[in-house]
Amino acid sequence: QGQRSSPGLFGIVVPKQSSVRVPLSVHAPAGSPVSVSYQATTGRVQLQARAVAGGAEQLLAMAPQRTMVFPAVPTAAEDVRLLLHNPTEHRVDFTVEALGARGRFTPSTGATSIEPGTTLALDLTQPLRGQAVALLVTGSAELLGTVAARADGDQAWIGPQASVTEYDDLAPAGT
Repeated sequence: QGQRSSPGLFGIVVPKQSSVRVPLSVHAPAGSPVSVSYQATTGRVQLQARAVAGGAEQLLAMAPQRTMVFPAVPTAAEDVRLLLHNPTEHRVDFTVEALGARGRFTPSTGATSIEPGTTLALDLTQPLRGQAVALLVTGSAELLGTVAARADGDQAWIGPQASVTEYDDLAPAGT
């Protein structure tokens, strides 16, 4: 549906060392995916999403990218959705490829482009059918994306990862 122009969404002032709550439920239709962009004109701002009554458990902040790799989609997922947002002012064409043990394939999603300021939710549940895959999304311009996968009542949000050959991780002492 594109960018919302609604009172209370622009010109928000956050006083020093404080927080401001902006309820998105009054600005977006229920059940529709929503993307939020913000720009701080001075100082530093941290954006955090909070779950309410069946909402998302957490959301990932990221920079727009032309190529996104989602490293793993849970095989036991009962529901898999790829959420894509177009932050540009032009339509963006994209491809979605699944990378699995039997090679690369294109899951049928019915969508190959996304209008400016729009968020799409592509249902990949049936095309992936419980296969162990990574997803590769390539756009003609930069996009934002995340994978939402639900299994046994738990919701997982999978963000795009950089392509690397070695990972480092931090763990508490004694683990």
